[in-house]
Amino acid sequence: EFHIPNARGAGPVTMQAQMAMLDGKSRLDIDMTKMQGGMPPGMAEQIKAMGMAEIATITIPEKKMTYLLYPGLEGYVEAPLPGDADKPLEKFKMELTKLGEETIDGHACVKSKFAITEEQGKKREGTVWQAGDLKGFPLKIESEESGQTITMTFRDVKMTAPAAALFE
Repeated sequence: EFHIPNARGAGPVTMQAQMAMLDGKSRLDIDMTKMQGGMPPGMAEQIKAMGMAEIATITIPEKKMTYLLYPGLEGYVEAPLPGDADKPLEKFKMELTKLGEETIDGHACVKSKFAITEEQGKKREGTVWQAGDLKGFPLKIESEESGQTITMTFRDVKMTAPAAALFE
């Protein structure tokens, strides 16, 4: 679940998505008609009528590409990854500072401040809650974007490999 407190001045937006990851690839499935806030009345119906309500975003770093699939249109868009999106993790410096412990959805988590610094010095900071019983999986991440705190919360985490066909 993504939560933006004031998206483009239109008030809070909450969006549900399903995410899968395998061998560095990722897939994010979104149904825009289930988004809460941020859209004028009737917009969800218009998006659905155009066949653009469901979006699957597949990112394949080795191809340096992201694919936006629109099942309702039986079409897709190819987009190159942004400049540093395929950089190896070794090119980033990651610092974690433990702030405490909290429970999220029944999982004991370590709450930490994180700072990720790129080679050029650009820094991103935020807070992460990592579940010990899920091998440190981040159940919640908060970070600043354009002066707002964006919150990502993960639920129903499965620590099994998804089908490779999801990324084809």
